[in-house]
Amino acid sequence: MKIIIKIKRETYTNDDAFYNALNYIFGFDQPQPMPIRFYGNLGLTEYPPDPGHFIRSFEQLREGSSHTISRKLWHIIISFPTVFPQPYGRYFYFADAVARLFGPYYPVAYSYHKDNRHTQREHSHFHLIISTTSASPALPPLSRKKLNSYLPQIIAIAHQYGLTTQIIGQ
Repeated sequence: MKIIIKIKRETYTNDDAFYNALNYIFGFDQPQPMPIRFYGNLGLTEYPPDPGHFIRSFEQLREGSSHTISRKLWHIIISFPTVFPQPYGRYFYFADAVARLFGPYYPVAYSYHKDNRHTQREHSHFHLIISTTSASPALPPLSRKKLNSYLPQIIAIAHQYGLTTQIIGQ
């Protein structure tokens, strides 16, 4: 199956970038928000975390770091050409493996959607929000160059799941 991995071109430099991105993928303002899935050291002690505390933990990590860039986050969408009957299974595990690739170094949150607000056509896709700031003071920010260095690993993981990839927004 061929999938599309889209790196969103927005700059995400605005003060409410984390709030907007995380609220969008999890639907915190909806009656039934999506489950919160994430990897990385955010200093959270509860699961599932309170949505406000969860968003604030991304912001505080950035505020407490001397290694930042103007971009606060990367938004990656992994799109499939079909709708899954349920979000769990091999393709969920693929998205989870991609999130785990970043998690030890840069906090990442992800969720499953099947709606498309632009085309109104349903298709399964996962949103990943990756902080450009690491919890490790030894690591540099996740620049475009550094993000691109992860792409061969993402492609290799996709192949393990029998997927071929088209990357948009490199």
